[in-house]
Amino acid sequence: ARHGMDALKLMNKCKPELLIIDWMMPTMSGPDLVEKIRTSEASRSLPIIMLTAKADQDSKTSGSHIGANGYLGKPFDKVQLTSMVSNLLKLKEKEKKLSELNQHLKDNVLKRFLPESLVSKVIAGEKMIDDKPNITPITVLFCDICNFSSKSFELGPLKMVNILNQYIDVMYKIIFDHGG
Repeated sequence: ARHGMDALKLMNKCKPELLIIDWMMPTMSGPDLVEKIRTSEASRSLPIIMLTAKADQDSKTSGSHIGANGYLGKPFDKVQLTSMVSNLLKLKEKEKKLSELNQHLKDNVLKRFLPESLVSKVIAGEKMIDDKPNITPITVLFCDICNFSSKSFELGPLKMVNILNQYIDVMYKIIFDHGG
């Protein structure tokens, strides 16, 4: 892109995996571009390297404060730039995998055993799972329906887990529909 405004337009079209931007550009400076990128949910975590002739410590600190992930002064070492790009892309990939694992945990574990309202509060950081529990009176009835205990030995662990998971899927919906 020739300048910051062009970069924003191109970003909407091509969805880059990493940006290398100059500090001093016409129309929109590098720091202004970084701040604009960091305000957008879609590009907030996009890796950004500032490449600039402003190699003083104050500029490096300022670049870091506005959200640049890397900072290289000109003239720059190509090996250092390549290494920085590689490391930031690896970090971004790990961040993506972590996000997928968190989504899996949320969808397949938390939502299965906790009400949606509680899961949302935990994910937003408004509530901790280790918060003190509330004492709620409940009635629990355990009974050996249809000789279930002996059937579990006959069917084996894998089949029993599948049966119990089907049961839990039905029951947790009923329980949560009634505020349980």
